[in-house]
Amino acid sequence: MNNKGQILAIVVTFLGVSVLLTAVLISFIIGNNYIVQKRYQQKIAFNLAEAGIDKAIEEINQDSSFSGENVDLDLGSFSNNVTSLSGNTMQIESTGYYPSAAQAKTSKTVRAQIELNTDDVAFHYGVQVGAGGIAMANNSEIFGNVYSNGNITGSGIINGTAQVATGSQFSYSHEVQSLGVDGQQVFGQASPVLDLAQSFKVDQEAPIAQVALKLKKRCNNPAQCPPNLTLRILGDDNGSPDKNNVLASGILYASQVSRNDFGWINITLTSNPILSADTTYWLMLDTSANANRYWWWAKDKNQGYGNGLAKYSPNWDDTNPLWTEIIGDLNFQIYLGTNSTYLDGPAVNDDVFAYEIKNSNISGEAYYTFIDSASRVQGSPCPNEYCHPDTPAPPLSNLPISEVNILDWKKEAEAGETIEGDYSLSGTTALGPAVINGNLTIEINAVLELTGTVYVKGDISIINNAQIYLASEYGSLSGLIIADGKIDVQNNVFFCGSGYSTGPTCDTSNNSFIMLLSTSDKATDSDPAIDVMNNAKAVIFYAGQGAIKMHNNAGVYEATAYKLILEQNATVEYDHGLANASFSSGPGASWALKKGTWQVY
Repeated sequence: MNNKGQILAIVVTFLGVSVLLTAVLISFIIGNNYIVQKRYQQKIAFNLAEAGIDKAIEEINQDSSFSGENVDLDLGSFSNNVTSLSGNTMQIESTGYYPSAAQAKTSKTVRAQIELNTDDVAFHYGVQVGAGGIAMANNSEIFGNVYSNGNITGSGIINGTAQVATGSQFSYSHEVQSLGVDGQQVFGQASPVLDLAQSFKVDQEAPIAQVALKLKKRCNNPAQCPPNLTLRILGDDNGSPDKNNVLASGILYASQVSRNDFGWINITLTSNPILSADTTYWLMLDTSANANRYWWWAKDKNQGYGNGLAKYSPNWDDTNPLWTEIIGDLNFQIYLGTNSTYLDGPAVNDDVFAYEIKNSNISGEAYYTFIDSASRVQGSPCPNEYCHPDTPAPPLSNLPISEVNILDWKKEAEAGETIEGDYSLSGTTALGPAVINGNLTIEINAVLELTGTVYVKGDISIINNAQIYLASEYGSLSGLIIADGKIDVQNNVFFCGSGYSTGPTCDTSNNSFIMLLSTSDKATDSDPAIDVMNNAKAVIFYAGQGAIKMHNNAGVYEATAYKLILEQNATVEYDHGLANASFSSGPGASWALKKGTWQVY
């Protein structure tokens, strides 16, 4: 009897434990299922919130006044709201709801900022010119620093530092004009193709002055593009780059590389080592892996260049770097040789850096290889404590806008209105984005409101007393007019960024500017690419292949050209806001996510 009672007690206990364990297991399964369902619901809500961000960007690119909406979908709904933070920045807040906003079991909120796609151009100098140099007449004046790849001559005044770089004499190059299916080499996307190198030889002993590479970059928008790269010139180690023999280096500025088209990108070097004939050297770029922002280097798949080969490596600076050969030659150009440039005549109210200084009065200090007895440094001939002989001249400096930057801006204009034939503007007119397949004339007393980039395939003539300004929607952004031909600016033309008001007056505190850019190669005194008459003010002029000539009393904020000619009383007065100018195709430019602003709540 006792045994039966004991057995019954054990059975009851076992059943009780089993029931308890079953209840715990069921509770666990239910709880785990709840967690899984909750995570699933949160994921859906998050995806809906992201969809709200994407939808808002799409709507804003169609209508910049879009302020938000509520949208119901099969799996849930989202609500987004748009707030303007500045002329070129907006904030979007989007909340996703599951299964709907009215009966939400869960929700997620995403907040992000968007900005207008822009191209940043850093004008660090009041004047920057190429090998054509600067010619200054009596009483012409530059207020700001000057960097010239050619001679500076005349009798004007520079109120800032003057740097005269050592110029290049000739070039040795390899270029492939056509790109086939295999005509490009990606690098920086994933290991092991991170660092890329191309070997070369030269046929004469000479210093290397500059390198050009044909490149394109990959990124969704300018804020997410790859950073600047360092180009290195290396020696050879048994058929591969020698990491222990870096001869020279230079910065490849990512802002000058297009996301759309291959283009030649010039890279100046910090030193100019002498290369030996029939000796192998290497051009090398190194990157880090990023699947969203990387590079392409244009390639000759037929290996048409007989004096070199291409290789890649996961890490060029490893203890024993591994280099693997690429089928094809990478496109490059090399500029060899230097010449003796000089400063001759102008007074400089700051420091001077040049190979040779002649007939000049310098209020700062002088850094040079040669100086003549007619020059004065802080009132006395050299030598004195402010004279620094045997100082190398500065290296060549690239102009801040590349050919592919200009090509991208032209495409922005071509996306707008097309005007066939010559076009004349009178009265008050709004224009842009637009392309004009002919010449553009802005008549006397005409007023032009620039609402987007304008590209003129012919010449531009701006007649007396005309006014040109940016639409207020540009905000802190800058705009431009491009001409393939000559730009002729006559007397008393008024320019302004987005700070224009009738009068006319111009408020430049928001660092908004207009740039007139000519791609013409006209570079003579009698026929320059840009010809500026009296009293033209408040504008940037750019002629990277030609000359800018400024007549009496003409004044600008910045001038960049192959050559600059300043007549009597012409002035360049640098505006410091140009160090970070952002150029846009205008209020119609596309909006994209701003890097580093994505937040989830």
